[in-house]
Amino acid sequence: NGLNNMANNQQQHQQNPSSSQDLLPKSQTNPKRAWLFFKENPFFVLKKLVTPNAGHCFKAPETRGTCRVQFVLNEQDHNLLKSSSKYKLFLLCGAFDKSKPSTDALIEFPQPLEIHFNGTLVKDNVKGLKNKPGTARPANLTPYIAAPNRTNNLDMVYAFSKTDYLIFCYLVEEVSPEKLLQRILANPHIGKQKTLDEFQNGDVEDDIQEVSTRLSLKCPLSFTRLKYPTKSISCKHLPCFDALSFIYLQEQAPTWICPVCSTPVRVKDLSIDDYVMDIMKNT
Repeated sequence: NGLNNMANNQQQHQQNPSSSQDLLPKSQTNPKRAWLFFKENPFFVLKKLVTPNAGHCFKAPETRGTCRVQFVLNEQDHNLLKSSSKYKLFLLCGAFDKSKPSTDALIEFPQPLEIHFNGTLVKDNVKGLKNKPGTARPANLTPYIAAPNRTNNLDMVYAFSKTDYLIFCYLVEEVSPEKLLQRILANPHIGKQKTLDEFQNGDVEDDIQEVSTRLSLKCPLSFTRLKYPTKSISCKHLPCFDALSFIYLQEQAPTWICPVCSTPVRVKDLSIDDYVMDIMKNT
C-alpha cells in the first residue's frame, strides 16, 4: 500500500544520516521551537528525554507524510534499559497547534501510521479509541534499540493527517497495576457513615442485609464480585467498581472516567468504600 511505498524509501534515508536537529526547520531549533508537555500518566514516569528536539509530523491532509528522528543512547542509558524490565524506551506523540497551550498534551498518533525503528516495523497498537485523544498508548521501542553510542533511527510514515503532530522519545519507569492498586488502598477511605447517609438520605436505619439487597456487589466492568469496592471522592452515586479491574482496563485504553457516572477520575481521588467492604464481609 501507499504507506509501504513510503517506508521503502527509508534505506535511502539511512545512507544519509543526520541529526534530528538538522532535520528540523530552523524555526524549531531556536528557544521558541515547537514543543509539548504531556499530561501525567499513572502507568509510567518520564525519566529522561533522549531526543534533543521534537520530531515534527507536518499535516498531510491529502497525501502521505514522513518524519525522521535520530538520537544516541549513551552507555548509562543503554545499561538502564537492560537492567530491569520496568525501564522502557517509549515513543510519545501528540497533536500540535501553536495557537493552543502545549501543557497537559494527550498521547495521540496520526492514523493510518507505520512506525519503523532501526529497520524494524513496530507493531504496537497506538490507535486508541476513535475520536478520543489520550486513549492511545505509547509505542515501546525498547526491544529494537541500537548498541550504546550508535545512532537510533526512528521513522514515522503516515497519511491524510489534518493536523501537525510532535514526537518524542523518553526513558520511562513503568508503574505496575499492582503498585497503582497499593496507592489507591493507601488513599483515605470513604467512611461508613458517609455512604450510609447517602444511601438512606438522612434516615437512621442501618440494616446491612437491606442495603446489600439494594446495592450491587458486582463490578460493572468485570461482572464479578467486588474485591476492592472503589469510587472517586467526586462521585455522588452509591455503586462501586473494583479498583484492580478498573486499573487493568485503563492500562488497555486509558479513558480515566468513572464506569458508573462517566465523571473524570484521578488515581489520587479513588477511595475504598468502607461501608461496601463491610457488607461484602457480612454477606
